Amino acid sequence: MEQNRNLPTPGSVLALGIIGLATCGTGIIGLIFSIIAISKAGKFRQGSTERSGQVNTGRALGIVGLILSILMIILWIVLIAVGAFNQ
Repeated sequence: MEQNRNLPTPGSVLALGIIGLATCGTGIIGLIFSIIAISKAGKFRQGSTERSGQVNTGRALGIVGLILSILMIILWIVLIAVGAFNQ
């Protein structure tokens, strides 16, 4: 029972995955939330024998959010390097 107290809840993993995906357009904020979602999903899987659909969905959303956030950061770097914001 003591081990289960430190595990993240499936709802928190799902919420972080959704937030990470929703904020992936900002770049760094989406990156942070996505990494936290993936990390919490990993902790849940290590500490629990049950497989939760919410954890799997949160982890998948976190991975998608992570990829899109990285692409957005690369896009911002390219746009700044090219000088697209200079008129």
